Amino acid sequence: MWNDFWNSGSHAAGTQRQWKGWRSKQKSGAFNLQWIVISETDPERVAKLLKHTSAYPSEITPIPDTALSYGGKTCTISSPHHFFIPVGHICLGPVSAHYDDVKEPFPEGSYWISNFYVSRALQSTGLGRAAMDTVESIATSEPLNATVLGFNAINKIDIGREEKYEALGLPIPPVS
Repeated sequence: MWNDFWNSGSHAAGTQRQWKGWRSKQKSGAFNLQWIVISETDPERVAKLLKHTSAYPSEITPIPDTALSYGGKTCTISSPHHFFIPVGHICLGPVSAHYDDVKEPFPEGSYWISNFYVSRALQSTGLGRAAMDTVESIATSEPLNATVLGFNAINKIDIGREEKYEALGLPIPPVS
């Protein structure tokens, strides 16, 4: 389910990499943004990929897994390269940049889940749940052993929400 977001050659990642300047945080392990991919064992894999690439034709070309690190630790690139089509992304990091409650500091051993996105074409297919299950398992296992997990979520009351989505030419997603 995971592939390195920042070191892939994907055009989808390129602009976002530079936009936020998060590459150095990724290399240090302060930020671990990973691609979400459909498991090769998923019986609906082909149908899901077709649904995603039909909605986003510019994302039809698989990209190589070129992950150089995870959590600030070097990892080996597979040879030959494994290629995949990303269908979302998710981040697991030590603390959210938006967490600023000085009265309740984020406790030691805590990790934050953020920047979570699943292709709009694949939402409500169980992929988001599978991604959350995976990231929670990674966070609470060796070597992280998280004791507390935080999560960034969209607020139901988002002032200017309609204008943002209209400006992007996107339908407003339902919030449950």
